[in-house]
Amino acid sequence: MKTKVKLPPMNVEVRETGLPHNVPPADMAEDVQAEQMAMAIQLNSDAKLYKVRNIFVNEVSEKLAPLAWQKTTLDIIKTSIEKHLGISVTDAQIKEAVKKVMGFDGFDQVAEFVQDDQITDFYNKAHRYVKKEGQQNRNNDDFMASNIGYTKEFLNNLEKSMDFTFNAKADFKYPRPLVYMKERWNLDLTPLANKIHPGHFTLPGGHGTNAFEVVGTLQNQYPGLDTNCLLYLTIAAVVFSIGRDGNLMHKEQDTFAGIYNVTADLDLSKLK
Repeated sequence: MKTKVKLPPMNVEVRETGLPHNVPPADMAEDVQAEQMAMAIQLNSDAKLYKVRNIFVNEVSEKLAPLAWQKTTLDIIKTSIEKHLGISVTDAQIKEAVKKVMGFDGFDQVAEFVQDDQITDFYNKAHRYVKKEGQQNRNNDDFMASNIGYTKEFLNNLEKSMDFTFNAKADFKYPRPLVYMKERWNLDLTPLANKIHPGHFTLPGGHGTNAFEVVGTLQNQYPGLDTNCLLYLTIAAVVFSIGRDGNLMHKEQDTFAGIYNVTADLDLSKLK
């Protein structure tokens, strides 16, 4: 399969099939995949705008502010959250959650961030947000327990959930968006992609697993977490995960499939 930009072989974390995980198979019907690809391509296109913004942001930041959040991006995020989590959110809540939890002004910055973020980056941002909101942790703010101990707890949870996620990737072997479009439709989208995917399969998404493991872990570490904090953490988790779609690395179904493997006690029922 020849593309203008060389794609990596699927040789990262290679595993046998049949290992344990909790993810159901994806709907690979062509109409479903067409819709999935359309959203991923739109998000990839929207995320390109950071290249324009970064050139002029200091000079004309007010004039360029509308580029930070495209209506198409916000509509995709709202629809995805409603569809997969049963939660209705507004444009304003999405923008405020991303700013408060991650410190970003728009989806373009999120998409750039997730191109090379590290495994604890979203946890650190989310944990800092919860502390700033004055939420009480279960260890009464004991420094060692609620800092080093809590990070270790998150990593222990994440190691288990990511193990399930890579088991599922090995089982399903679903192609990345760029591979799917080339193999199924002979369309080479590599020149359009904001980033080339890593060398492992697409579903479930590792960033989705990571993000919702963060939410579940913080719920356990802060048992009195108020509804607004939980909502903003959840929105930020979705946007962080969908940021990978904004690089044509994933599709919507990949992102939300990661939730099935979360090992912490994730409970979003009070948001519905």
